[in-house]
Amino acid sequence: MKLTTWLLDRSISDARFAEMIGVTRQALHRYKVGARIPRPAIMARIESVTGGSVRANDFHSTATDDRRRSKASSGANAPNIAASRVDVTEKAREALP
Repeated sequence: MKLTTWLLDRSISDARFAEMIGVTRQALHRYKVGARIPRPAIMARIESVTGGSVRANDFHSTATDDRRRSKASSGANAPNIAASRVDVTEKAREALP
């Protein structure tokens, strides 16, 4: 289960949960959005506090999903616009008398 879902289901604030596991609210936010994976000691506290509902694998899949989304939105598969412009310019020059 994702940590965000667990917190929402129980109406626990980020500040309160961060205090419960001994991290800053900012660190907790990074865990929730997949920007950081909790160290083993922190992960053990998260698993303990959530009664095992949130596990280490839940964070790893979040980070992987974020990397996939980031790669897709980075334009890795986008057409090369610069090359297209060169082709159009060359064709335009060829058409000139």
